[in-house]
Amino acid sequence: MKKTIPVTFSDNVLNFSLPDAWEKLNQEQLRYVCYVMVNFEGITAKTYIFIRLLGIRVISKIENGWICSVKLRTKIRFFLEDWQIASFLRILDFIDKPSSAPVCIARIGKYRASDVLLHGIPFKVYITLENLYQGYLHTNDSDLLKKMAQIFYVDKKGRHPKLSLFSESELLSVFLWFASLKNHFSICFPCFFKSSGEEGGVLDMISVMNAEIRALTGGDITKENQVLNMDCWRALTELNEKARETQEFKEKYGHK
Repeated sequence: MKKTIPVTFSDNVLNFSLPDAWEKLNQEQLRYVCYVMVNFEGITAKTYIFIRLLGIRVISKIENGWICSVKLRTKIRFFLEDWQIASFLRILDFIDKPSSAPVCIARIGKYRASDVLLHGIPFKVYITLENLYQGYLHTNDSDLLKKMAQIFYVDKKGRHPKLSLFSESELLSVFLWFASLKNHFSICFPCFFKSSGEEGGVLDMISVMNAEIRALTGGDITKENQVLNMDCWRALTELNEKARETQEFKEKYGHK
């Protein structure tokens, strides 16, 4: 797989195509985008991504644009005007925020990623990931991302990697993975994520976690272990249904 996207040339016209969403990046492109985002910001980052993904070589920059070349069967020179460059960079605006279609680096060393949507992951693991994610948002402590990455990746024998394995760009990919996963969950389970106070508020994760477990056990502590080992999608489905029922009750009978 290549980082660059093939350029086509017909009728003396060069045709370029850039991905316009996270899920349209292949694995090498995803790695490169995360690397650039760690090392550069804003327009600079998008410019590097634009040039690399299209395989463009900038020969010189002049007043109204760039003199460039691209290699097909032979090298072809062409001129990009400033407005054309700006148009390409706008296509890359998707990197400014996490998607609602989760993507991840599929393999780091000998370790493979868990299911990108966390199917088959126990609810207790999801709770741990949520706590680590919220902790990172409040402290910016990269060790918390390392612990998330350690949970996400596993080898063929079920062993998890050492914290020191992960690069900064791989940690960024883990952050984007979970952030986009939460966006996806907010679409799949809108009642629960609205009722849990995730829309713009600071979460007290201990209170939220206890409330989630209590809702699923119905207050029966003998069922707690069963709930914690439940598939996280099943648990979130049940929590969403309970939140929906509560919402409908309040709408019908008021907030008494």
